Amino acid sequence: MPTISALGIGSGLDLNGLLDQLNSAEREKLVPIVDKQRSFEAKLSALGQFRSALESFQDKVDQLSDGTAFQSVTSSSTSEGISVAATRDAVPGQYNIDVTQLAGTYSIATTGLDARDEYLGAGTITITLANNTSVEVDIDGEASTLNDVRDAINKSGIDIQASVVDDGSDAPYRLSIGSVEAGEDAAITNIDFGALAGSLVLDDATEVQGQNAQLTVNGIDIVSQTNQVEGALEGLTLALLEEGEVGVRIDVDNETIRSGVAEFVEAYNRLQTEIDNLTRYEPESGVSGALLGDSTLRSVQVQLRGIFTTGRPEGELVQLSDSGIAMQLDGTLEVDEDILSDIVEEQLAELSAFFAGDDSGDGIAERLSAALQALLDSDGIINSASDSLDRRIDALDQRQERVEASIDRTVERYRKQFSQLDILVGNLNSTSAYVAQQFDILNAQLSQRV
Repeated sequence: MPTISALGIGSGLDLNGLLDQLNSAEREKLVPIVDKQRSFEAKLSALGQFRSALESFQDKVDQLSDGTAFQSVTSSSTSEGISVAATRDAVPGQYNIDVTQLAGTYSIATTGLDARDEYLGAGTITITLANNTSVEVDIDGEASTLNDVRDAINKSGIDIQASVVDDGSDAPYRLSIGSVEAGEDAAITNIDFGALAGSLVLDDATEVQGQNAQLTVNGIDIVSQTNQVEGALEGLTLALLEEGEVGVRIDVDNETIRSGVAEFVEAYNRLQTEIDNLTRYEPESGVSGALLGDSTLRSVQVQLRGIFTTGRPEGELVQLSDSGIAMQLDGTLEVDEDILSDIVEEQLAELSAFFAGDDSGDGIAERLSAALQALLDSDGIINSASDSLDRRIDALDQRQERVEASIDRTVERYRKQFSQLDILVGNLNSTSAYVAQQFDILNAQLSQRV
């Protein structure tokens, strides 16, 4: 009997169509599993969004929790002779600065030579700085032109630089050697050309002494190795550009402080909006957030609101509303700009204590920071909820694999049974046709005898 390669050929029945229907019916078993997978994956993604919103809020909280945000200052000067950079450590006030001397670098040049490529000979050049640092520069006899000496000095690894200058005279080419850093300590104190002294001679008329910057701040003498004066005034860096008198003023940066508090409020409101979106339910459309009914978000929300409503145990600013911030009925915060501006200008220390704390107790930003860190830690409730969903998704993946394997076995069993049925019906059809043919032959023979 020939092997039937496709269902239905032997029997004429649509066995392939029937097998497809049975396969579809079996695969309906996967629908609830896939639905649960999608639901858990949506919740996992939503938790990721929630974590991101928490981290954004945490960034703004941390900016207020250590108190440095309330120490922001601005700087200004009465002329362009000094550039001022101020940090939060700078003390507000007026500073009168008189720059009597700018720091400068040391330099000196040799007498002129007729050509750049003039052979100078081999030898060792020794250069010594005021800080007792020295270097020996070896000059190879095969590479001893003025340019070669320049390059060797520049590669010596010490803070000196050399260049070849053309002064336009009859013997125009001079070797100029100078210190890289300004100030007396970085100045060159001695240059010994050794065996090259016959070709290279220092021109004392070109010598420029290295010098320190000299200035007074509110009448106090200050000396600086460079024109970048740091540490003379706490929190201030002065870049000296010109000699002369300059007034420098440091003020509290009220606008930056107000902005910091406002950004804190905005970040919390974005977090609140995210929570509302993830837990919303719209009766008309039947649409719901991915974390509707999830206890994790509500637990976080209650914890954060508890910190806001508790406030501080003592101080001039105790409740959130005292600082010009009010909690609305929908759970968001609103800033009264006028009240906040007045507090920044008149009660800055109290505002800092309210958020960052002081000797009397923690501020609300400190408590919020600690709470957020606990929530976002590896063993916090956010990670725990995510890990739980991951385990459920893994379990569903394994269950799906088992169900799919079972379906495949069932469909294959149907296929084998249908194949046997196809062969059987095909054989029966063949036998029926043969019997019918024999009856036809017999009837024909009987008709001829008659």
